[in-house]
Amino acid sequence: MSSTKSFEKVHVSGDQLLCENKPWIMKGFSLGNLLNTESFMTGWPGTDHQRQDITLRAWGYESSLEFWSDYRRSYFSLEDAKLMSELGANTVRLPFPFRLFYPEFPFESSGENALSVLDEIISTSAEAGLRTILDLHSVPGGQNPDSHSDDDRGVSSFWFDQSAQRRVSWLWEILAEHYKDDPRVVGYDVLNEPVVPMECPQDVLFRFYRDTLESIRKKDPDKVVWIEGNYWGTTFQGLKELSKENQVAFSFHFYPRYTVEKLGEHWSEKDVADPLSKQVHFLKEELGTPLWCGETGSRWSSDSIGSQLKMVEPVLKVFQENQVSWSLWSWKDVGAMGLFRPAADSPWNTFVTQIGWDFGEDEKKIVLLQKQIPGDPEITKYRLQGALQIAARETGLFPKLLHLTKKDRQELVQSFEIQRCSALEPVLALVRKYLIETN
Repeated sequence: MSSTKSFEKVHVSGDQLLCENKPWIMKGFSLGNLLNTESFMTGWPGTDHQRQDITLRAWGYESSLEFWSDYRRSYFSLEDAKLMSELGANTVRLPFPFRLFYPEFPFESSGENALSVLDEIISTSAEAGLRTILDLHSVPGGQNPDSHSDDDRGVSSFWFDQSAQRRVSWLWEILAEHYKDDPRVVGYDVLNEPVVPMECPQDVLFRFYRDTLESIRKKDPDKVVWIEGNYWGTTFQGLKELSKENQVAFSFHFYPRYTVEKLGEHWSEKDVADPLSKQVHFLKEELGTPLWCGETGSRWSSDSIGSQLKMVEPVLKVFQENQVSWSLWSWKDVGAMGLFRPAADSPWNTFVTQIGWDFGEDEKKIVLLQKQIPGDPEITKYRLQGALQIAARETGLFPKLLHLTKKDRQELVQSFEIQRCSALEPVLALVRKYLIETN
C-alpha cells in the first residue's frame, strides 16, 4: 500500500460517520462504466461480459485484453482523480463485476489479477486525496432484471441460487482480508440495486446481507459496510435488524426524474425536495445509522439542461441540509449520465454512429411491444431489452469490430482521456457548489 497522503480510519458513530472524531460526509463521484460497462453509457449494445466476449471473438484474446486494459486506463487516470479532488470530492465509488474475479468461462479472464486492477484504481484515487468505496455492481444471474447487472434474461436469478449467494459472500471475505488494514478504502457497498422477485422468500435479502456481513467480519471487524435497500435501493423493509450490527450503514439511490415523470409538465423544485426530505427523515429515524445516497444524477441532455439542473439541485440541497453523504452517477460516459464525455467527432462517437444502435430508440420500441405481450410488464421490458440488444450486437457491432486495426482500437479508447473529453460546464458548476462551498 502506498500513496502520497495518509488517511485516518472512518467509522460509524450513531447516525454519523466520523473521521478523526469529527463528523465526516462522503461526497464524490461514481466510476460507472469503468469496470462494469453499460450499454447506454458506451453506445455498445449488450451486457458488460457480452461486450468483452464480442471483442474476443472479433480480435482474439491478446488484442481484446489489451483493448479493455487501455480503455480502463484512458477512462480513469491520475488527471481524472486530481480534477475530482479540485472540484471538492473526497471519495469515489468504484463499481466492479463479480466476473472480474470469477469469470464464467476461462476465455473471459482479463489475464490480470483482479485485486491488482482494484488496487491500481484505489492507488490512483488516493494519490489525489480521494478515498474509495468498493461497490459490487453485478453478480451471477443478476441481482436485478436490468442489463447493468450483467444479465439479459429479465429476471433476478441470483435470488433463486443459494450457491451464487454463497460465492458472493465468499468474495467479500477475500476482499475484506485484502483491504482490512487499508484506510484508503472507506468501506464496502455489498450489492448494487437488489431487486428480489415476488416469488422468492422475502427474507432472502436479509439472510444474504447477514451471511455476507458474517463473512466480512471474519477478516475485517472495523470497515464500514453499506447495505442497499431492495427494489433498486429504495426500500429497507425487513432490513432494520442489520442496523444493530457493528459498523453498518445504509445506502439508497435517488434519481429525481422518476419523481418528476409522475408530475407531468408542471412541477417545481419543491416537488422534488419535499418527498426526498421526508424520505431522508424517515430513514434516519427508522434506521439510526449514517445515510449515503450511492447514486443520484440525471440523463444530461444539452437541449434540456436547465430543467435537469432544476431537478438535481434540490436533491443536493436536501443532502447538504441533512448531512447525507452522496455520490453522483457518473463521472464519464459516451454522453448519457457522465459529466465528461468524448468529443462529438471523437473516434469513439464516430464508431458508435457507425454501429447504428440507439438505446433511446430501443426504449420506444419496448413501450410499444410491451402492450402486445401478456405477462409481467417489468419482466417483459427487460427481456425485450436483451433481445433487441442481441440483434444490434450481432448485426451492427460485431461486423464493425472486425474491420478495426490496432491503431483504430487505440484511438477508440483514447477518446475517453480526460484532456480529449468535453465537460458539461453547467453541471460542473452545480456540483462544485455542493462539493467545495459546502465542505
